[in-house]
Amino acid sequence: MTTAKSRICGVVLLHNPTAAHLSNMESYRHGVEWLYVIDNSPRLDPDRLRYIGALEKTTLLSSGENLGIGAALNRAVSTARAEGYRWMLTMDQDSIFEERQFERFIESLGGIAAERAAIVSPLHGDRDFLPSERVRYDAVSDVSTSGNLLNLVVAEAVGPFNEALFIDSVDHDFCVRARIKGYEILRTKNIYLNHRPGSEYAGSILNLKKKTFYIHSPERMYFIVRNALYMRRTYRGVYPAYTRTYVKRIFERASKCVRYTDRRRAYLGYMLKGVFDHLLG
Repeated sequence: MTTAKSRICGVVLLHNPTAAHLSNMESYRHGVEWLYVIDNSPRLDPDRLRYIGALEKTTLLSSGENLGIGAALNRAVSTARAEGYRWMLTMDQDSIFEERQFERFIESLGGIAAERAAIVSPLHGDRDFLPSERVRYDAVSDVSTSGNLLNLVVAEAVGPFNEALFIDSVDHDFCVRARIKGYEILRTKNIYLNHRPGSEYAGSILNLKKKTFYIHSPERMYFIVRNALYMRRTYRGVYPAYTRTYVKRIFERASKCVRYTDRRRAYLGYMLKGVFDHLLG
C-alpha cells in the first residue's frame, strides 16, 4: 500500500502560458515536495523566467525549445527518479484543482495498492458526482495526462513515453502499455480536476445548425488524427474493441471541425496529411 511517507513531486508543461495559466500552479504547487517546470514555448520570455525562478521548491528543467509531451515527461521522470521520488503529479498549464480537491487526492493514496497502480487520475471536467468523504476509484482503459499521479516505479517497468508521437496520444499509449504489462489505470469517482482540452468554439452549418464544443487548431488535429491511427495499428491485436472506439471518437471530433468551423479547408488538409503520414510512416 502507498503510505503518507511516499515522496511526491510534480511537473507542469507550459506552452505560451498566460498569467492565469501560471497562477494555476498555486492550486497544487504547495502540495508536492518539489515542482519541475518544462516550458515548451518556442521563445524565451524573460518575465516568465523570472517568475518561475522566484518560486520556492521549483526547478525549470528546460525553456525555449518545444520538446513535445513525450520527451518533456521523460526528462521529468528521469530527474524525479534520480531524486528518489515515488510519485509524480503531471499537469497541463490550463488545469486547476479547486477547493480541497488536491489535498483529498493526495490523502487518498493511502488506500492504493502501489505495486499495481501505474496511474491514479481525477475526474476531468465533470462535477456530476455524489460527495463522499471516502475517495473511490474505477479501473479504466486510459486517462489524459493532466492531474495524474504517475507511479515512477511502475513507469520504469512500462518504459518511456513515446516521443515519436510528440503531442497527442502520448498519455493513452503509455496507459495501454501499462495495462499490457498487468498494471491498472485508476480514476477517482469523486475527485475533480478543472480541465477542458482545447478552446470553446460556437459553430454552425450554413448558420442553421449551431453547436458549441471544444476544439483544437488544424495543426493540432494533424497529430490527433495521425496518432489515433497509430494507436489502432499498434494495439488492435491486443485491444480490438478499445482501438476501434478510440479511432471512432477521434474521427467524430474531426467531423465537427469540418462541419461546424469556418476553417474547413485547413482542418481537412491537416487531417488528411495526418492520414497520409501515418500510412507512409
